[in-house]
Amino acid sequence: MRTMATAVLLFLLVPQSAFSQQSQAVWGMTVGDRFVTKQSHQRTTKLIIEDRPETIVRSLDQLLLSYTAMAVDADGTAHLTVEILQAMRENESNTALPDTDEVFAALNGLRVMIRVEPDGHVAPESPETHRAFLQQLSRGDRRFLTFLKQACPPETFTAWFGRPFLMAGLKSDARNDDTWEATLTESAGNWGQLSAELRIQPLQESGNNRERSITGNCTFAPLVLPEQSGASTEQAELPISGLTVTATSVVGRVMVMDFRARLNRAPFQELNVSTTLSGEAALDESASRRMGYATVRIEQQHDCSVSMLRFQVNNGSELPVPAEAVQPVPQ
Repeated sequence: MRTMATAVLLFLLVPQSAFSQQSQAVWGMTVGDRFVTKQSHQRTTKLIIEDRPETIVRSLDQLLLSYTAMAVDADGTAHLTVEILQAMRENESNTALPDTDEVFAALNGLRVMIRVEPDGHVAPESPETHRAFLQQLSRGDRRFLTFLKQACPPETFTAWFGRPFLMAGLKSDARNDDTWEATLTESAGNWGQLSAELRIQPLQESGNNRERSITGNCTFAPLVLPEQSGASTEQAELPISGLTVTATSVVGRVMVMDFRARLNRAPFQELNVSTTLSGEAALDESASRRMGYATVRIEQQHDCSVSMLRFQVNNGSELPVPAEAVQPVPQ
């Protein structure tokens, strides 16, 4: 009788222990969970040169990403494979960089590994993950690879693939007045990058809409390339010697979904964040003589959106796709 009671006790304890370990992961993710997001990144850069007509450069990146949980550690760290189902870029800029439309098209089907801690912190699975990604982007161009190693550090890599987890603080049992903070690294193109400290505000309800506004502040870090690389003047859009930023801002919102919260899976429908910076760049001496001016004012805005298209839990059931997701999702 004592042996049977011990066996029953062990039977009860082991599953509960395993479940409690796995439920610590973001959104209670378990091995086999899969979700698909659509990401849109639109960057508008305005160049104002003295009294001349302003120049506006725009680019639009669209990514369809599939995330699959491959393992979940005892501490709740989830290891995910991210597959780029579709990558497109519309670029209006004139640049010395390789054809970015073709670079983006070459990313289709690429898979990378990331790890996500319970608090939403995202990192490449290993340093090799980041290096392999840059190799793919450079397409064998050694000078471009040198540039990418500086312009696309691991923080920028994870900003690409880790955006959904900015909402890790949005839990299934969150109260309407709960708030939390998150950090977003945003590329400022060839100028550098912004680090935005986001503050997600209490829930607001208006009719059928349930959303939380996003406020915060951000700081700018200039892109610094090694002099021996020769990439600073050859790869940049303008041969500048420095950029002084005078103002930055960040705003956004997150649309909350009831049914996702009840299922304890990715309880948001859409995330939007907009960052801006303004500043003045100084051209290097040779460029200033050649072009006839010494400084250029820069205004840049980056609008990013992340839409949750599909979430398939490991038992095979699948959540419905929002009606506004008009683009078909590849299988």
